[in-house]
This record gives sequence, C-alpha cells and structure tokens, in this order.
Amino acid sequence: MARRKKEPKSVHRENIAAAASKLFMEKGITATSMNEIAKIAGYSKATLYVYFENKEEIIGFLVLDSMKFA
Repeated sequence: MARRKKEPKSVHRENIAAAASKLFMEKGITATSMNEIAKIAGYSKATLYVYFENKEEIIGFLVLDSMKFA
C-alpha cells in the first residue's frame, strides 16, 4: 500500500467512516467486518485500528456525525 501524505486525523476518520457507512447500508452492521471496511476505505486493517478502536466506535462516530445536520 502506498504511503499517504500527511493529512489531519479527521480526514482519515471521515474516509473510514464513509466506507463503513456504505458497507453497513449494503450488508448490515453485523455482517460487515473491519477487514471489509479497511479494503473499501483503502487502508490496512492495522491502520483502521489507529483511527478507531473497534466497529462500535465507527458506529458511534457515524451516529454523532448524523446529528450535526439534524
């Protein structure tokens, strides 16, 4: 995997969350794995865990993000 330019943490979290959201809509939360999220987002699984502790944290991020526009 190519090295990424130095970007703010928020950019990476948004990229990961967007990939997760897409997969959650297609497959459901339970059926979506961290491996799949990593693949769609273009990150390694290890990198995913740098930005999110687990899938539940990604879900929380998405829920809070959706409340910004409510």
